[in-house]
Amino acid sequence: QNHALEEFILSARRLLVLTGAGLSTESGIPDYRSEGVGLYDRTKHRPIQHMEFMTDFQARRRYWARNYIGFPVFISKGPNTAHKVLAEMEKSKQIKWLVTQN
Repeated sequence: QNHALEEFILSARRLLVLTGAGLSTESGIPDYRSEGVGLYDRTKHRPIQHMEFMTDFQARRRYWARNYIGFPVFISKGPNTAHKVLAEMEKSKQIKWLVTQN
């Protein structure tokens, strides 16, 4: 099964890669949904919705304040193996598009 995926990836001319927050958990950045460790299990905070961000000044202030406080945690983390592999694939033009939640 992995061999077929490897063949597909190596033979693709223009590859689209779509990743989620789980890609960065190995780097120590928690995702939202993992049972017991995800942010949804550990806090009551939920991501701000676009409409709320655009229409509610106080919600925007909270959003930016939380990001300011949390930024040092994220910047202290480094890329993991998956990040490095995707970066190399992008550099070698194997990946045409990379869409990520992170």
